[in-house]
Amino acid sequence: MEDSSETTRLLENSSLLNTTDNEVKTKMKQLLGKKVFIGQYLERRYVESLKTYKDIILVSMEEDELIKALKEIQKIVQSYYGTSKWLGITSETKDDTVVGYSLWVDLEQIPLGKHWFQIRSIKFKGKMISITVKHLKLFQVNENKVFQDMEFPVFNLKGILTYNNICEAIKFNSIMIMTIITFVINALWYLSEYSLKLTRELSFLIRALTPIFLGIIDFLSKCVGGLYLLILMLFRGNSGPPLPHNALAVAFNQKRVPNMQRKPIPYNSYKRQY
Repeated sequence: MEDSSETTRLLENSSLLNTTDNEVKTKMKQLLGKKVFIGQYLERRYVESLKTYKDIILVSMEEDELIKALKEIQKIVQSYYGTSKWLGITSETKDDTVVGYSLWVDLEQIPLGKHWFQIRSIKFKGKMISITVKHLKLFQVNENKVFQDMEFPVFNLKGILTYNNICEAIKFNSIMIMTIITFVINALWYLSEYSLKLTRELSFLIRALTPIFLGIIDFLSKCVGGLYLLILMLFRGNSGPPLPHNALAVAFNQKRVPNMQRKPIPYNSYKRQY
């Protein structure tokens, strides 16, 4: 009898607990629905009481409706379960003031930063109450809206064009102009000195290379003249008289001794005797 009464009591407690869970889940679904919100993915942290890792999403403070719903859910869970249940909603406080709400959820691999999320369901598992969210896309700032909201400063000319500012501007401009003039003068002096030195060295180089170039030209002219003479000898063959032994020397020295006159050699003197 005692065992049966204990079993009955456990079944009643389990039924009561399931009823409470269903009631709390219904209220949470009514408050959250399928809201789409902006949140900042901060980090993945290990939860000691659950022995698992959870991803932390900081809800944007512009999501007023969602923040009100999260506040109400915290009150409901506190009133029904006290501290016996772990709720995946935490509030960030600073100087006893709530500055933000965070959701502890399970996410896929996404980069840190702001994203669009959507609430999908409420999950009760043992002593854990968590909210299932779905990552939609990366949050992107509207550039046109940024430029519209940007406030451009208005300059006060009276505050700028003061006596002290004008004097400082004149001093600065005069110093800058003097610096530029000094730089130009020094640069011109350096370039002139460098050009004079370069011209002098080039003249020395040309003077030293002139005999070498003249010797090379003379050598090439002699080579070409000798080549022409050899070709002439090959074409003449045995049809004419043999050239004198000093013909090459006379051909090479003809330019050096312009007044030298060669005596023509009669062809008949070299004619063969048959």
